[in-house]
Amino acid sequence: MIPVIDQNKVGTLILGYYRNGTHFLKDAIVDQHPSIQQFDEVCNDNTIAELEALTERPDYKICILNNTIPKFFLVSRKDLLKKWHVINLTRNDKIHHFISYWFWEQNTMQQRLEDSGQFRHHGTDYHSYKNLLTQGQRTYSTDAVVAWLQEQLINHHLHSDVTVDYSELPNYATDNIHWQPNKYETITLEDLFSNHKEIQDLLANFII
Repeated sequence: MIPVIDQNKVGTLILGYYRNGTHFLKDAIVDQHPSIQQFDEVCNDNTIAELEALTERPDYKICILNNTIPKFFLVSRKDLLKKWHVINLTRNDKIHHFISYWFWEQNTMQQRLEDSGQFRHHGTDYHSYKNLLTQGQRTYSTDAVVAWLQEQLINHHLHSDVTVDYSELPNYATDNIHWQPNKYETITLEDLFSNHKEIQDLLANFII
C-alpha cells in the first residue's frame, strides 16, 4: 500500500477530479491518521490563494483539489507542490467514470453541494438509476465529452509523489470508512445515449 502521508511535507494533497473518489480517500486517510487537520475541496475561487495559505500553516493537513482552473496556475509552481505529499488519484476506466458523472450531472448544483438529490454522492440504489432509463436514450454532445476529458489532462502535467487509481480504492477502506460505490451494474452507454458509439470511442481511446 502506498504511503498516504509524509511528515516531511506540509500535508497531503489529493489531486483528482469529480467522481474520482477523492472524498472517500481523504476520509480513509483521516480515519487512519486522526491528528491530521482536514479540509475538503480547496481553491474553488479559481485561484491558488487558499493552497498557498494552507502551505504556510504549521500543522500537517489534508485537502482535495478537483477544480480544474487552479491547476493551470500550479503548472509553473513546482516549488509549491513539492512542499506537499501529492497523491494523483486517477480513474482510468473512463466509460464508467463518464456514466457516474452523467448521473451526478442530473442533480442541480445545490443538490450536489448538499448531497440531497436523487443520485447521492455514494451508495445510491441501482433502481434509482434504472428508473431514469425509462425516459429513453438521449443525444449527448461529443464536444461536451471532449471538454470533460480535456479538463482531466492537466492532472498529468502536475508534480505528484504517488498515483492511485479508482479501482484500487476498496483497498483503503477502514473499519469506519466503508467503500460504498454507486451501483450502476449493467447500465451501459447504449442504455443512455443514442450516439453511444461516438461517445464510447472517445472514452475508450483516452489512454494516458
